[in-house]
Amino acid sequence: AAALEQTQVPPELRTKVMDYLHYTARVYNTYAHSSLLNQISTPLQLEVKLHLYQAAITNCPFFVQRDQQGNMVDEVPSEVVASMVHVMSDSVYLPGDYIVNKGDIADCMYFQVRGSVDVVVDKELNVVVVTLSSGAYFGEAGL
Repeated sequence: AAALEQTQVPPELRTKVMDYLHYTARVYNTYAHSSLLNQISTPLQLEVKLHLYQAAITNCPFFVQRDQQGNMVDEVPSEVVASMVHVMSDSVYLPGDYIVNKGDIADCMYFQVRGSVDVVVDKELNVVVVTLSSGAYFGEAGL
């Protein structure tokens, strides 16, 4: 809070930052998570990240090859999963935050681990076209 005051952040933005910090502390302990990963070796980091994210990748239809009947033909190779998990990072968003905006240049794909995400095509109309939940993914179409 003191840093926000010292940098003369406007009160409305200061409130939003404090709401974010309280929200992440309650929903996802960012500090504990990053501290854990920073204190262990790279191979051990990979093992922990595999535990956390492997299911998100291997359950994602985007990465699984299927035949014409919809049966799984080929699983995601473990090397690919390990490579992806190695570069994955966590992001936490407040309710009401826009994660991706129309016209943004895509530079990543999102795997939703918890919570829900409303897809809004037009910000001004604010009409929710679909709500995504845990296990969903998005952003792949722009890559």
